[in-house]
Amino acid sequence: MNINQESTGEGPNKIVELTSCLKQGAVSKSFRECANVMIEIACEDSIGDEIRNCLTENLEQTGCVNISHDRPDWVFSIICFQYANLVEMSVVLRQFFRSTVPGTEMTHASGSEQATLRKGGWVYESLKYHGLHGVQKTGLADFLKNLVGEFTSRHLGVLPQSVKVRT
Repeated sequence: MNINQESTGEGPNKIVELTSCLKQGAVSKSFRECANVMIEIACEDSIGDEIRNCLTENLEQTGCVNISHDRPDWVFSIICFQYANLVEMSVVLRQFFRSTVPGTEMTHASGSEQATLRKGGWVYESLKYHGLHGVQKTGLADFLKNLVGEFTSRHLGVLPQSVKVRT
């Protein structure tokens, strides 16, 4: 992370550059830490509850995800509807970044040219995925399981558990 020093009347302060967040690798948490994930579903049909339940179950089974609305690291936003046997979905995956130390970011107050430190922590987000999907209702559970597998391997760095094949 890039850190600059700036001197103010009170002494040097560390300034965190927003651009440094974009340079970090895809893995946001270590293998052993749990990521907080929030699931947002916009749907007027009962299929929305089915998607939420299935997605929640698959994410929790990974052992590296907590479903939470409090300070999420990741957000799945899904807009969906069912038409006959087809489920249409817009799936958006966003990652949230928080300033590491409250009061370490510079801002310009309106009407002033002088930079001052912001109060409190700030949240930034990055769009990591957006996909439009049409899935057969009978294949919805498999689709969501694969979606979770892609998410955990690509963004959390967790390899999928091996599947034993019986012969």
